[in-house]
Amino acid sequence: MQLSRGRKSDRFMVRGTSINRTTAGVWFGLEPLESRTLLSSTLPGSEELAGAVSVADVTPSPATGIAAANWIVSLGSAADVDLVTGLDFSSLGLSAAPQFESLGGSGLYRLSTNDQVSQSALTSLFEGVPSFRYLEADHKLFVDVVPDDTSFSVLYALNNTGQSSGTLDADIDAPEAWDITTGSNTIVIAVLDTGIDLTHPDLAANIWTNPGEIPGDGIDNDANGYIDDVNGYDFGYNDGTPNDVNGHGSACSGLVAAVQDNTIGVTGVAPRARIMCLKASTDAGYFYDSANIGCYLYAQQMGAKVLSCSFFSDRVSQAERDAIDYVWGHGVLPVVAAGNASTVTPYYPGAYENVLSVAATDQSNNKAGFSNYGSWVDVASPGVSLRTTNSAGGYTQGFGGTSGATPQVAGLAALIWGAKPTLTNAQVRSIIEDTATFLSWDFSNYGLVDCQAAAKVALGLMTQPMKPVAVRYMTPLIHGQTVGLGSPRPRLARLYGRGFQAPNTVRIELAGAPLQIVTQTRDWVDFMLPLGKGTLSVYVNNSLRKSFTRPANTATTWVLTEAASTGSGVVTGGFEQAINADSWFVTVTRQSDGTILLDGNFRRVTTMGNAMKLFLRRHYTGTTAGTEKVYLYDWSSASYPYGNWVQFSTLPVPQTPAISTLTINQPWKYIDPEGTVYLRIVASETTDGAVMNLDQAQLRDR
Repeated sequence: MQLSRGRKSDRFMVRGTSINRTTAGVWFGLEPLESRTLLSSTLPGSEELAGAVSVADVTPSPATGIAAANWIVSLGSAADVDLVTGLDFSSLGLSAAPQFESLGGSGLYRLSTNDQVSQSALTSLFEGVPSFRYLEADHKLFVDVVPDDTSFSVLYALNNTGQSSGTLDADIDAPEAWDITTGSNTIVIAVLDTGIDLTHPDLAANIWTNPGEIPGDGIDNDANGYIDDVNGYDFGYNDGTPNDVNGHGSACSGLVAAVQDNTIGVTGVAPRARIMCLKASTDAGYFYDSANIGCYLYAQQMGAKVLSCSFFSDRVSQAERDAIDYVWGHGVLPVVAAGNASTVTPYYPGAYENVLSVAATDQSNNKAGFSNYGSWVDVASPGVSLRTTNSAGGYTQGFGGTSGATPQVAGLAALIWGAKPTLTNAQVRSIIEDTATFLSWDFSNYGLVDCQAAAKVALGLMTQPMKPVAVRYMTPLIHGQTVGLGSPRPRLARLYGRGFQAPNTVRIELAGAPLQIVTQTRDWVDFMLPLGKGTLSVYVNNSLRKSFTRPANTATTWVLTEAASTGSGVVTGGFEQAINADSWFVTVTRQSDGTILLDGNFRRVTTMGNAMKLFLRRHYTGTTAGTEKVYLYDWSSASYPYGNWVQFSTLPVPQTPAISTLTINQPWKYIDPEGTVYLRIVASETTDGAVMNLDQAQLRDR
């Protein structure tokens, strides 16, 4: 570790006025404007400092300037010490008698007042001591961390200096966080992946060890149901050797918690955390629900606080969601990759509610071209061309994807927990989200993670910020009369967005009448939606945030929530643009191959009938040629993306606004277990400059 001292200043500040230091006369209450960094690499109590080193325990007081409980006092004569001990400190309202001790000569003394006292009040008290020179707050030092790992200079994701043709400071501010804390070796991160190279020189020292298991004796010593689970377990092959043939898991592990300051290789975001090795896949890289679920539950059982999951499941299942909800309910934070299909289509387990979903950025804080995105994605982290550990004892230069972004966020969660172990998983998640740097709402709900700000909030060194309130969409938008069900009752609907948590107040009105709020969380609000027409309005803290003028449908209606394209196609607009026939469009531009492609979603869809209607109103500009086809994804064929898209219409691209009302028989086939319906519209053989203009896109229950 390289340690540096900040440059001294020869100027001082008195109540906002800068003056030059002089040797003549007596001066009071002066504090040098200099950084407080450590002079030597030899640290007294270095283990404590490595775990959590904070900035000064000094707070500003608007009325009296600096306030603190520990002070450095300078006297010109040792003979005046008796005068100091005779001062009337009771006038300061202290809870106990102060302590005053010499710092070894040079007229410097340490004064401990136990309670916070203002600098001006102390200075006034010391004015009665003839040789009093000055007093200043006794600052804690902090380490200016620059790890000695040989490849640290190329780790742009942690500290972007413009290397790799990137943008200065387009990173997650990891070294700045390490100035404050490097976490704790008591925090365990479970890496659910293809296994880990347990002997890698940059990982071995941070591999978790099960204290209750004896290696290689073939006995389940700790009676947890797993034999020889010394460093974790292989759920892919049901043995105690989570080796990594594939290499993916070792790369993720290095990004989480590679050893720091060992003069080799790289460093992880949480360089002191312990890695629990959970092999969830086959050697070919296939993850099965049964293995994933076993990993989730084992991690919680054996004390992991964070799960790092760089995969999307082959099957959306109630069992997997139940397992994730279970570990969340027992204090664990699952951190999950959003996926690499460049779509807003929700990928699982990243789209479950009780996970922290991670998108990927590049070296310049742009969305990585492959990264999934949308309102269901929570935060982002760099995921392009990452240098990290491999499964052969060496390093890889080109690791990436949301697989690479996710372990860094998992490492941040461990870093926060290491600094403040008493935090709950909900608190850790909220700190990561609220301190993230906003990029674009349609990229991720909160933004690029900021390790330094998160560490400061965890340690109480700054107030946790609150992101601005955002209203994304509500589903369903209309509650209609269902044939044959008797008297209509209000149905549960959900509002998605950000900033709904207490102490914020949320009020939803229909035509001016308030609706019943059932559940209020950070990112969504459940409320009872009655039958009826009228405008829905959302108020947060009594301020109108969004109004939705609804079409006069009599059927329960779900509106397109978000949309994306592929390749060079560009989408603008989403939920609001797809509600009414108002010429406020979702637009999609043409790709270089002549295709216009829109992928969109309807969320939280339910049905009790044998048919639904897909209602579309759209037209195309800039082309007189082309054929349009409309598809829905058939979940009964296989989980996405392994099954089939079913075509429901084909027609020449309409030049003027055209309405299609398509009957969807057996609609349950097209609804995933989370209630999502996947829509795809493809216009082929269009001419250069063609644009799709989608005015309405709705699912109706009849």
